[in-house]
Amino acid sequence: MSNSECLVPLPYETRNLEVESFAVDDEFLLKPDLHILQSNLEAQEKEFKRIFVQAKIKKNAIEVSLILQKCGFYFMEVTVVPQSNLSKNAILHQFVENKSDFTPECYCQDDLNIQITNQDNIDVKESIKKIANKSFTDDRFHLDPKCPNSSADIRFVNWVGDLYSDENVTFYLLKYKADNIAFMCRKDSHLILAGFHSSYRNSGLGDYLWLSVMQDMIEEKITHANTLISVNNAAVLNLYARLGFKFKDTSMTYHYWS
Repeated sequence: MSNSECLVPLPYETRNLEVESFAVDDEFLLKPDLHILQSNLEAQEKEFKRIFVQAKIKKNAIEVSLILQKCGFYFMEVTVVPQSNLSKNAILHQFVENKSDFTPECYCQDDLNIQITNQDNIDVKESIKKIANKSFTDDRFHLDPKCPNSSADIRFVNWVGDLYSDENVTFYLLKYKADNIAFMCRKDSHLILAGFHSSYRNSGLGDYLWLSVMQDMIEEKITHANTLISVNNAAVLNLYARLGFKFKDTSMTYHYWS
């Protein structure tokens, strides 16, 4: 890609947001040019009328940040990458030895059950989609005043559907008695997405879900776990800190709407 074509189409976000969507190309961000970015934005707006563009930059990329802001981008979130060496994670080893220490007193451990779901099970898939539809409020699209909440919600429903079609993704379902209350999906060592039913969002069962998945990873001989999280999500950020994760690779995300 040449510097004259610095906007990369994002079909996924076009589907979710129902406006033509793009990302600023990573190579362009290494050598940004104000006039090239402006001309690209103008060309896409002329063709599509309404567009959305996102740009993800390193925290110390001050020059790039100034150029983005001059073009009409605005800061949306900071993300970090939590990482854990599972073989050295003391909290995980405590969980394996005694799960009851990580079960809130108001729940009976015998009523909690973690299942790896069958991707052909349509009922479970739809249940997870329903959880995903109302699980998230702290992501950048829910916090973006220019994005309708309905579009922000549907992003996660669509994401679950896409992940279900990937045979390399493992879905975990947390049940309490007969209720499906939470899910997590991962691909190899990467924890991709997790959500709780709104009725159980402050249940205190987050540690139990995450540690159960991490235990399964250890049993699969996976040595490390990692993910990506917005610092807007203080509750899950604190959860990762409690579970012994370290944080690295701080980045900033900017949004642009025509």
